[in-house]
Amino acid sequence: MMDWKDVGKTISKAAPILGTILGGPIGAAAGGAASLIASLFGCEDDPAAVMQAIQSDPQSMIRLKELEVQHRADILKWKTAQIEAEVADRVSARQASIDGGDRTRLYWLTIFLVAVIFAFHYAVFFWGVGDNIDSGMVDRLLGSMGTLLGIIIAFWFGASRSSQNSEALLYHSTPLQQSLTRPEGRKQ
Repeated sequence: MMDWKDVGKTISKAAPILGTILGGPIGAAAGGAASLIASLFGCEDDPAAVMQAIQSDPQSMIRLKELEVQHRADILKWKTAQIEAEVADRVSARQASIDGGDRTRLYWLTIFLVAVIFAFHYAVFFWGVGDNIDSGMVDRLLGSMGTLLGIIIAFWFGASRSSQNSEALLYHSTPLQQSLTRPEGRKQ
């Protein structure tokens, strides 16, 4: 069954912000984006109908990019609403931990996990892996520990700053006209 996340992945190739709105949590923002896209192709506000319209229109990616540029103020408002909802969710989870008296436990758990991660990396780097230990398993464990370290950093320091900077740059950019039009002399 087709859903808006699938449509969002396809649309992201041409209109990244519009695509991420559809791929994000379904709500008023995604509903507004879905209606806008459906009206562009003159089809129902349904993921399967929109996907079929995109696939049957050879100019769909260009039209989607133009739509994102023309309606970027609304699209960025929708994206901002999604980001604010995600941030509020993280803040409330952190605040619940603090209010419940878990801050000290979270601090010490963080110290313990970071120490274990660095100790394991240190041991593998300086002592290597024994012959009877599967190196693929060690690689997966190192990767998992790296991911865990990223999650810890995101918990304590946040992780949305670079995404906000990228969207601000896109909002203030001017699209190249040649990327939206077909070069002269080229047949379709």
